[in-house]
Amino acid sequence: MQEKEKDSLKELMARTDNDSIWAANADILAGLTAISNPIQAEKIFFEALEKLQKDSYHYSNKHRRIASIYDGLGVLERRRNQFSKALEYYFKAIEIKKREKDSLSIGSSYHYIAMLHIRMDNIDSALKYMGKALSLRKHGDSISYGISLNNYGYFYLRKRVYDSAQFYFTKAKLFFGNDIRVNDTYLYMARLYIYKKQYKKALNIHLQILETYKKHKKLERVATILKNIAYDYRKLNNFIEAEKYLKESEFMAKSFGNKQLLAIIYNERYYLSKKNNDFETALKHRLTYQKYKDSLSLAEQSKNIGEIETTYRFKKEALLDSLSYVVKKEQLIALEKTQRNRKTFFIFLFTVSLFGIISLFFIYRYRHENNIQKIENQKLETDFLNGKVDFFRFKIEQLLLDNKMRVKFKDDLRKKIKLINQTTDRDKMVSEYQTLIIEIQNQANTENRLDTITEKLIDLDVSFEKKLAEEFPMLSKSEREVCKLMRLNLSMKEVMNILDITMASIKSIRYRIRKKLGIPKNVNCEIFIKNLFGDRSNKG
Repeated sequence: MQEKEKDSLKELMARTDNDSIWAANADILAGLTAISNPIQAEKIFFEALEKLQKDSYHYSNKHRRIASIYDGLGVLERRRNQFSKALEYYFKAIEIKKREKDSLSIGSSYHYIAMLHIRMDNIDSALKYMGKALSLRKHGDSISYGISLNNYGYFYLRKRVYDSAQFYFTKAKLFFGNDIRVNDTYLYMARLYIYKKQYKKALNIHLQILETYKKHKKLERVATILKNIAYDYRKLNNFIEAEKYLKESEFMAKSFGNKQLLAIIYNERYYLSKKNNDFETALKHRLTYQKYKDSLSLAEQSKNIGEIETTYRFKKEALLDSLSYVVKKEQLIALEKTQRNRKTFFIFLFTVSLFGIISLFFIYRYRHENNIQKIENQKLETDFLNGKVDFFRFKIEQLLLDNKMRVKFKDDLRKKIKLINQTTDRDKMVSEYQTLIIEIQNQANTENRLDTITEKLIDLDVSFEKKLAEEFPMLSKSEREVCKLMRLNLSMKEVMNILDITMASIKSIRYRIRKKLGIPKNVNCEIFIKNLFGDRSNKG
C-alpha cells in the first residue's frame, strides 16, 4: 500500500511545474521513505530545502514548509540516535514557527522533542516537553492531541507513576474515538496491568486488540499481539494456551521474516519449556533465541557477516541437539546454579558489610558513652574537691574573724578603763565600772555563743550552699553567706559582727534575699530559709 502511494507521489512531483506542490509532495514522500530508506529520505528533504530557499520561491507557505522539513530531518536523526543533531533541527523548526505564530505546529515540534528525550531515557525532560506539546495541541486536531496524551501516559508508565498513566490513557481514548490508533492506548494500558501483575486484565485487553487488528487486516500487528497473549497466559500458568498462541505468532512472524519477533517468541518458549521441566526443549529454544538475537545485531553491521553468524549458530545448534537429555539438563542446572551462587555471594557480601557497619557503630557508641562517663566522673571528683576547699576556706575565715573581734574588744576595753581612771567623780566611776562589767559579761556570752555557732557551722551540711547556688543562681556569694548564718537563728547584730559589715549592709542583703527568694512579708525570713530544703539540722 505504501509503495503505491510513494509511486503516486513521485509521478506527481515529476509532472508538476508548481514548486509549492512539488515541495509538499516531497515532504510527504520523505516521511514515507524515512523508515525503509533513511538515506533516500534525507536526500529528498535536502532537495526540497534547496528549492524552498531559492529566491524564486514566492509561495506563502514557504517558511512553514521549511519548518516541517526540519521536523522531518529531526525525526531521521533521532532514529539514527544522533540526538544532538535532531535537537538542532527541532529548535530550528520551532524558531521559524514562532515567527509565523503557528502555535499548533510548535506543539508538534515539542512532541518530537519529548519523544527524543524518552529515547535517551530522560523521562523528566520528556514529560516537560510533552506537557508543552499538550498545552499547544489541545485546540487542534483531536487525533494529534490524543497521540500526545497517549505518549504522556506512557512516560508516566515508564516512571512507574501508574495512577497518572491510567488517567492520561483514559483521556486519550476519548480523543481517538473509533480511530484504530486507540489500540495504541489499549496496548499501553495492558502493559500497565502487567507492571501491576494484573495479568487477567492485560489478557482481556490483548484479546480485544487482536480482534480489531484482524478486522483491519493489520497482520504484522496481529503476530505481535498473539505473542503478548501467550505471555499473559504463561503468567496465569495456562501453558497450553500460551503454547497455542506462540505457535500461531511464530507462523505469522516467519511469513513476514520478522526476526526480532521470532527472537522474543523463542525466548517465551524457553520459559514455557523450563516451567514444564522439559530441559532439552528449553535449551533448544534458548539457543534459537540467541541465534535470532545475534543475527539481528550482526545484520545492522553487515548482511554478509550476519549470514555467516547465522550459519554458525545453526551448526552449533545441530551439535548441541546431538547431546543427550541428561547433559542438556545438567547444563541448564549448572547455569542456574552459577547464577544462584553469584546471587548468594552478593547477599553474603552485603550482609558482612552491613554487620561491619553496625559493629563499627556500636564500638563508636560504646567509646563515646565511656568518654562521657569519664568526663562526668572527673567533674564529680572536681566538685567534691572544690567543696572541701570551700569548707576549709570558710573555717579559716571564721577563725580569722573571731580573732579580729577579740582584738577589737580588748582595744575598746583598754580605752574605756583609761577614760574611767581619769574621772574624779567616785560615784560616776563606780557606775561606769558596773556598766563595763556588764559589757564584759555580754562579750563573754557572745564569744561562747560564737563558739557554739562555729561548731554548728562546721557541722552544717556542706551541700547547703551548693543547693542554694543550684536552686537560686541569682543569689550572690555574700547573700548565700548571710542565708547560712540566718539558718542558725542569729540576730542581725551577730551576723554583722561575724561578717564585719554594717547594719545597713545587713538590712540591704536581707531585703535582696527576701525579694530573690520570693519570701512574703508576713513570713519570718530565718524560718523560711531554715525550712527551705526541709532542713532538720538546727532543731532547738
